[in-house]
Amino acid sequence: MTPLFSTQPNVLTVDHEDLCARTLRLLPTKRAELHEAINEVARENSASAHHGPTPTDPNVLLLAEINRQMEGSMLPATGRRRVLDRAKQLGIRAFDASLLIAVAQDRARRGESFNSGSLPFQPTRVQSLPSHGKMTALWLGAITLGGLFATLGANWLLT
Repeated sequence: MTPLFSTQPNVLTVDHEDLCARTLRLLPTKRAELHEAINEVARENSASAHHGPTPTDPNVLLLAEINRQMEGSMLPATGRRRVLDRAKQLGIRAFDASLLIAVAQDRARRGESFNSGSLPFQPTRVQSLPSHGKMTALWLGAITLGGLFATLGANWLLT
C-alpha cells in the first residue's frame, strides 16, 4: 500500500485515490445500520398511519387523567398540577399537556365527549439522547471529514 502522504521540501502531496478508497471502505460497515434505522422509522410510520391511538398511548392516558380531574368544564389548580405531574411521568412536555387540557376544556364546554374525534394533534414526546453507537458513528464521520479537509487545506497552502 502506498503511503497516504508524500513529503518533499515545501511540497505535500496527497494520494487522493487512496484516501477516497479508504473512506469508501468505511461506508459498507455503517450501511446496514442506517438501513435498519430507516426501516424502523418506516414501520413506525406505517403503524401510526393505520391505527389510531391505543388505550396505552401516553396521550390517551393523559386525557383520561384530565377527565378525572375536571369539574364540569373547568380544571382546578390542584387538578392541573396533578395532570402536569402525570404528563411528566408519561414523557409528555408541559406545553403539549396544556394543549390537551385546553382541548378537553373546549370539548366539555361544547358538550362533546372526550372520546369524540381523534387527538387534535400529535403531542411531542420527550426525546432520548442518541445511542452510544450512533454518537460514535457521528464522531467518526466528523473526525474523518475534519482530517480530509485539513489534508486538502495543507495541500492547497503548500502548493
